[in-house]
Amino acid sequence: QYDQFGHAAGQSGFDPGGFGDFGGFEGFQSPFDDIFDAFFGGMGGTIRQRQANRPQRGRDIRVDLELDFEEAVFGTTKTITLTRDEICPTCSGNGAKPGTAPERCQVCGGTGQVRIGRQTVFGQFVAMQTCSNCHGKGQIIREFCPECRGRGTTPRRRHVEVNIPAGVDTGNILRLSRQGEAGKNGGPAGDLHVQIHVRPHPYFERDHEDIRYKTKVSIFQAALGTELKVPTLEKQTESVRIPPGTQ
Repeated sequence: QYDQFGHAAGQSGFDPGGFGDFGGFEGFQSPFDDIFDAFFGGMGGTIRQRQANRPQRGRDIRVDLELDFEEAVFGTTKTITLTRDEICPTCSGNGAKPGTAPERCQVCGGTGQVRIGRQTVFGQFVAMQTCSNCHGKGQIIREFCPECRGRGTTPRRRHVEVNIPAGVDTGNILRLSRQGEAGKNGGPAGDLHVQIHVRPHPYFERDHEDIRYKTKVSIFQAALGTELKVPTLEKQTESVRIPPGTQ
């Protein structure tokens, strides 16, 4: 604006209404918009198409699991019930009705991309864009699978057995490989992450690898010393000697 109108543009505060040649900026499209669309829009479509067709890993699943204090200390085995997307057994994941198969898109020839020519002030540019007919997949499904309706995956309720090692604590996460949701385009399944939550014990407290037990003694027992019976997690008691003068 300054190059065309000089100080008048600055004095008018760059008011678009004052420029007769533009007649205001509303509806005005810069020729550079077409250039950016031609280069970056086409490149973005290519990247999206490649990402849509390449094998993709399935999503991870995270579940919370509560354990009793003793289960966390000694370890145990738990069964988790969850719902996850798995490969559709009816169509084997291709999304087509049994007896049919996905067809190659006739618009893009199976590439998932189409060439779009655009005329700009600098000449004609050719951009690659995602095919609107197949949405970049390169295939068309004429008849969808009645079970998954073309998605290729269906939700399934599963029971997964989890081995809890001894010594886990609240906040620990156990990873079960390939127990997540199914991948796309032949990609691997995701993982199952089990986050541990340990219920508090009425008598014992955890201090890292140690276990604490609190009890009360009288002033005479602390002064003269005594012997106490202390419970343990092994369901038996142990004798503990309290020396004289214990604070």
